[in-house]
Amino acid sequence: MTDGTHQPGGPPARDPGPANAGAPRGGPPPGPYGAFGPAQGPYGPQVPYGPPGFPLRRPGPAEPDWEALAEAAACSARRRRRMRTIGTVVAACLLGAGVGGAVLEGRGGHPQASGAPAAPPAVRDAPSGAPSDAAPTVPGRPDLLADRSGRADLALGPGAQVDRVQNGHVLRLRADPDSYAQSTDRVVDVSRSFSVSAWVYDEAGGGSRAAVSQGDGGSYSFLLGRDETDGHRAWTFRVRTADGGADGTAVQVLSGNADTVDGWAQLTAVYDADRRTVALYVNGGPAGSAEVPGIRAGSGPLQIGRAGLHGGWGDCWAGAIGYVRVWDRAIPAEQIGGDGSAVTAEPVASWLVG
Repeated sequence: MTDGTHQPGGPPARDPGPANAGAPRGGPPPGPYGAFGPAQGPYGPQVPYGPPGFPLRRPGPAEPDWEALAEAAACSARRRRRMRTIGTVVAACLLGAGVGGAVLEGRGGHPQASGAPAAPPAVRDAPSGAPSDAAPTVPGRPDLLADRSGRADLALGPGAQVDRVQNGHVLRLRADPDSYAQSTDRVVDVSRSFSVSAWVYDEAGGGSRAAVSQGDGGSYSFLLGRDETDGHRAWTFRVRTADGGADGTAVQVLSGNADTVDGWAQLTAVYDADRRTVALYVNGGPAGSAEVPGIRAGSGPLQIGRAGLHGGWGDCWAGAIGYVRVWDRAIPAEQIGGDGSAVTAEPVASWLVG
C-alpha cells in the first residue's frame, strides 16, 4: 500500500498546471461542459499520425485480437442470458409441478397433456466468427459512439475519428482538446465501487495522457491513462479525494517505468468502496494499489481521450483507444487476467467492443 500519494519507488503524483484560457476550436460538446478551454501545454513534439492502416505494427505488445474480444463479450452476454432463462424456466417448472400435482390427484393419477409447453424466449444469434461489421456508431448518427451495454452513447468531438482495424474498431485521437468522445451525463457513481477497462495505443512522445476519465467542470474524479514525471513514463490510475483540484488531493497508482509508446496495452482500474482502495492492472496483471479516503463526487460526463484539469481540458490522448467497458462494481482480480472473458458481471456501458 502507498501513503496515498504515489506507488512505492515510483515518482510522486503530479498534476498538470492550469489550462490556457480560451474556447475550444471545435463545436461545444453536449451540456455545460463546452465552456472548457483548450489543453495546457506544452505536450512536446507530436509523433506523426499513422496512415489509414493505423495502428502500425511495431515491436512491442501485439495488437489485440478484436474478433476474439468481441466473441468473448458475446459469449459472456449469452451465458448471462442463458442463466436468466434457466432461472425463469426452473421457476415455471416448479410452479407447474405444484399445479400439475393437484390436477393429477384429481384425475386419479393418470397424467394428461394440457398442451405443448411454451418455447423459451429467443436468444439473439451469436457472431459467426467473421470480422465484425456492426457499426460502432448509432445508426444514422456517425457523430455518436454507440453504447453496446447501456444508453450512454458518446458524442464525438470534431477531432476524433472512428477507424476499422483488424476485426474491430478503435477511436483515433490526436492529442487535441477537440479530439475526444463524451457522454451526456456521468456513467458511473464514483461514491460506490466501479471498474473501468480499455485497450490503448499510445503514440505520445511526452506528457501525461488520459485514456478514460470522469469528473465535472472543476476537475476529474478519476483518470486512467499514462503519467510522465522527469522523463519516466508509467501507466496510471489517478483519483481525486477532495474538491479544489489541488495536487495534494490526488492519489495515483503507477505501474513503474514502462515502455508505453507504440504498443497496445490493456488497462483496468478498480475502485473498491468497501475496502477504500484503488488498483491498477496492466495486461491483466496487478500493477499496484493504494488506500484512499474516498473519491470526490462529480456530476460531469465520462470522457475518452481527455480529462478536466483546473477548469480546462488537458492530458489529451495521442493514439488509439478501443474495447472500453465500465462496471458499477469492483471486478475481482482473478477475473481481470486474459482477454476479459472471465468477467461475469455485465458492464453498465461499453463502446467499440465489436
